Amino acid sequence: MVAGSGVTAAATGGHRLSSWSGLIESGIDHAAGLPGVKPGRLDAARSLLDDGDSSALISAGELVTEMLGGRDGGEYARWLGETVGSLELLDRSVPEALLALGAPVATTNYDDLIREASSGWERVTWVNSSGMLRALQGDVRAVAHLHGHWFEPHSVVLGVKSYEELGGSGPAQALQRAMATMSSLLFVGVGDGASDPNFGALREWLAQTFPDSQYRHYRLCLNSDVGLLSAEHDPGERILPVGYGDSHDDLAGFLRDLAKTPSARPSTLRVSAAAGGGVAALPAPPVTVGREEQIAEVVAGLLAEPARPVLLQGAPGIGKTNLTLAALHQPEVVGRFGQRRWMARCETVETAAGLAGEIAATVGVPPGGDVVDGVLALLSMAPAVLALDNLETPWEQDTLAVEELLGRLAAAAGTALIASIRGSVRPSGVRWAQPTQLQPLELPFARRLFTSLAPAGFDTPALDGLLEEMGGIPLAVELLAYAADGEPDLEHLAERWKNERVRLLQREKGDHRLLSIAVSLDTSWNSSATTDPAKQLLSILGRLPDGVADDDLESLLPGEGPAAANVLRRRGLALEQAGRLRTLPPVRHHLSEAHPPNDSDWQRTTEHYRERAATLGTRVGRAGGGEAITTLSREAANITIAVKHTLDGEQPEQGHLAARAFIEAARFSGIDAAPITDALLSAATQSGDASVLARAHFLAGILALARSDHDGAREAFERAQPLFEQVGDVSGQANCIQGLGDIALARSDHDGAREAFERAQPLFEQVGSLLGQASCIQRLGIIALRRSDHDGAREAFERAQPLFEQVGDVLGQANCIKGLGDIALRRSDHDGAGEAFERAQPLFEQVGSLLGQANCIQGLGNIALRRSDYDGAREAFERAQPLFEQVGSVLGQANCILGLGDIALRRSDHDGAREAYEQALALYIGISDPHSIGMTHMRLARLEEGPSARCAHVSAAREAWASIKRDDLVAQLATEFPDCL
Repeated sequence: MVAGSGVTAAATGGHRLSSWSGLIESGIDHAAGLPGVKPGRLDAARSLLDDGDSSALISAGELVTEMLGGRDGGEYARWLGETVGSLELLDRSVPEALLALGAPVATTNYDDLIREASSGWERVTWVNSSGMLRALQGDVRAVAHLHGHWFEPHSVVLGVKSYEELGGSGPAQALQRAMATMSSLLFVGVGDGASDPNFGALREWLAQTFPDSQYRHYRLCLNSDVGLLSAEHDPGERILPVGYGDSHDDLAGFLRDLAKTPSARPSTLRVSAAAGGGVAALPAPPVTVGREEQIAEVVAGLLAEPARPVLLQGAPGIGKTNLTLAALHQPEVVGRFGQRRWMARCETVETAAGLAGEIAATVGVPPGGDVVDGVLALLSMAPAVLALDNLETPWEQDTLAVEELLGRLAAAAGTALIASIRGSVRPSGVRWAQPTQLQPLELPFARRLFTSLAPAGFDTPALDGLLEEMGGIPLAVELLAYAADGEPDLEHLAERWKNERVRLLQREKGDHRLLSIAVSLDTSWNSSATTDPAKQLLSILGRLPDGVADDDLESLLPGEGPAAANVLRRRGLALEQAGRLRTLPPVRHHLSEAHPPNDSDWQRTTEHYRERAATLGTRVGRAGGGEAITTLSREAANITIAVKHTLDGEQPEQGHLAARAFIEAARFSGIDAAPITDALLSAATQSGDASVLARAHFLAGILALARSDHDGAREAFERAQPLFEQVGDVSGQANCIQGLGDIALARSDHDGAREAFERAQPLFEQVGSLLGQASCIQRLGIIALRRSDHDGAREAFERAQPLFEQVGDVLGQANCIKGLGDIALRRSDHDGAGEAFERAQPLFEQVGSLLGQANCIQGLGNIALRRSDYDGAREAFERAQPLFEQVGSVLGQANCILGLGDIALRRSDHDGAREAYEQALALYIGISDPHSIGMTHMRLARLEEGPSARCAHVSAAREAWASIKRDDLVAQLATEFPDCL
């Protein structure tokens, strides 16, 4: 028996010195009356005392010890004698009942009250190891003082140093461990002392050393505290709280009744506890975030009359165990079932008999006889809840027998059954409530979970990107948070994730499914329920970030794909999302490293996605291009993986066509083609073929141009052009010259653009490229339009449009129609402009050109603005802006923001207009667009009241327009702002 301060409280009528905090407070008061004690130390001690937790009290105890001259000092001994040594035994009932049990008695108390309750008892402290051994063996009748006695001041364990001395005492620690190893301990009146460093170390040692012991220790407590204390103890400690009554006055009677029980041994407590409702050896309630609805759903099933069997389903690591525990610790569940809440872990049992044995051990039914009957009898005694965690393991191995056992358990009177199982399957034999299917955590909840577990300083904006890599798997988020321990900041943690991937997501040895993502996943991989075709498909999925479209399953795994996918869905190893079979990022990373696909499966897969890119990419810009873009967008990451794999392989030329087609398509949409572009350039350089390298540089150029990276585009075209000349590719030369003209046009260098298009056009004629000729003519029309040569622009668009029709280039036709709409808008023919934009927009949609669609929507916004339909204009600009952002058109984004500024100005919101103009100006400067820079400065000049600021904007506008020789616009400035020029 181990007696704590509660025994002293019972013996003294609740004297304040019976508590740890009360004793320390008296020490502070005592020190306050001594000379030389600094007020600051007294204040520090009182502050620690107010904190109230064990570590703070120990620190306060150390300060008291020091202020009283240390454990060897006379004042310290005097204080102990006047306090603990002066306590009177007012009520001997509890100490007498303890001694009457006839077992060895140890105590953490410093007083003599237990010994005084009966004659013939001695005392011995931990510093006398041989005496302690005789007392604990029962050879002498002596109370063993584990934390010292007041009469031996140096033995009293009160502050930090004394706890360190006790913790470092080999004999003392060995005795405590032997006491806990060879005997069942009964803790009486032990409150916060169970958390002090000495007993904390003992509890931790028990949990690590004998977690599977069939023997238990017991901690007496109020009935109302059983649930709370059950959560405090790790199951491995084998310490079970037992309620002795509803008030402290019931303790003595409980002990006396226990003494009357034959042999008065702790085994009696086990039987008694089981008969009265066994003690739930539940782990502490876990951190659960974002699962409130699911917890409420589970609790509702458990509390229903009659209870509805609850089934939790989901992928490995998705949080089924944690949610089960969270539900079992809910106050309503504790209130209904009290101590009779159990969780049996089923991952190590493979048969119905093994499952029955695990349940029996969990609820406290002793082995022997028919354990199922014993379990059912115990469950039926009073309301009970039984949780079966990882039920799939025995169910898959011994299906019918396990289902029969489940049916009997669910039928036990007053029993609420809850089971967790991987995947989306449900065992028969039980009429389950609608299963609770756990989904990945949304990002805000994943952030909350991480920050609740990780050290301080990791909650930065960059955290979201790292958490997205966890795929919303709670176990992955938790393990990442633990991996943050010891890392200086998020940047270092992210770098480790980049290098180590799933190997980072484990705790300590990582030898349990709750300590390692890899172990958790491999539990399902190694299951007999995961068929070989399912493993083949899962290995393929491990390489495909976008998952697999359901329609492609048969192509990737002929004859097996759909059935294999069904297994993966049922096992929770893959998720069905919008017609695609997907795996979450941590799953993919582990599969890619530990279970890569075989060569034939991977070759078939890469060929499939290369063919997709090559076929669909050539449709963009033509009829059906919109659908092609949609498919390419969905498969972009998979295509990237497949094409890069081919380009990096022994036959890179097989990937060239797919890469070129994909990059051509990507420039019309927001698809990220940079990785493929870089891989193509690398492969082309290694090939040594000038023609291949020229084409790669050209493709890099048109992609950079589409993303408003004018400098990158110019560099690429200027590298490609001489290579095309070297191999005699006239068409390639013409395309590069046209590309340089497009850059000049984007920068409002109309003379440079015209010169380039007029150079390229005859080269296209030379090789018979109607498409190239039409493109040059259409671009010359744009220059004419920008220079207000509306007739010249119309003539160019009307010449180019039939050429585009002749070659079936729907994109070119749409651009010409849109150009005619721009002319109408410039001439204030709003109806004609609107009709043209509305004709062009579906053509852009048809070919998949987001840029064209955005330009049409912006054009409709400009019409609305000119008609003073400000709401309609705002709606159009706000629709177009994200489309421009998606395709990387900085110019389009800036134009929309400029339009929003014009709306604000029309509504006399000068501050809003100025803010929008300044935002647009920064974007125009970023892409070096002098025309737009000048226009924006002119707008800002109109808003400035002070001549200095106004003239600064006028000067900037004049400089921008002069750089592109727009004397007409400079003259307009002189007219409007004569005082500034």
